[in-house]
Amino acid sequence: MREVLSLRELGGDDVEPGGVVAGESGGVVAPDGAEGVAEPAEMSVATRGWRAQAAAGVVIALFLGVGYMLTAGRPPRVDRAGVALVPGDPVEDAARAALDAWARFADAGDVDALGAAFDRSGPQFARLRAEAPAVAARPAAGARYVFAAAGMRVGAGGREDERVVAADVVVSRVGETDQRFAWELVMRRSEGRWRLWTVRDRTAAGS
Repeated sequence: MREVLSLRELGGDDVEPGGVVAGESGGVVAPDGAEGVAEPAEMSVATRGWRAQAAAGVVIALFLGVGYMLTAGRPPRVDRAGVALVPGDPVEDAARAALDAWARFADAGDVDALGAAFDRSGPQFARLRAEAPAVAARPAAGARYVFAAAGMRVGAGGREDERVVAADVVVSRVGETDQRFAWELVMRRSEGRWRLWTVRDRTAAGS
């Protein structure tokens, strides 16, 4: 970075060589025969400081403006299947809540444990309700099930009120072998919130 600026770069007027001299007081005075008196050195320093601050403000504003245009005008990302990804969508939180509810259901087969995280008119809720008696007959004693999801990616669904959450899910419980799944959690919006509608196996879909 250059630390020496010309008078023109600082916003001053062109001056012929030898046209400005220093006075005894340290100020800047006009040469003999010139009309008017140049501004004092203290005022010149203050002016240069103000101009530097103003220039810095303009640079910051331009930087923020360019950054906004680069991000706001960028087309949405898509996954390998060409499905638009929706960053920061609350659907991901709803999908995690559904997996937590599923884990509670797996402990004792209590359908009420699914709460509002599942769409009760959906096929996944119907499937778990049918399995509830068998799960209740062998309740998990001691350690509880955990449904952990990683690599969640939220994409558009086949309907306006639908989103698809791709996730790698590990079902674990102390004393049992971990079960690993590559799932698509199909979420649908009903009564103002996202709920799990059904689950698809990504591995089976890609075979």
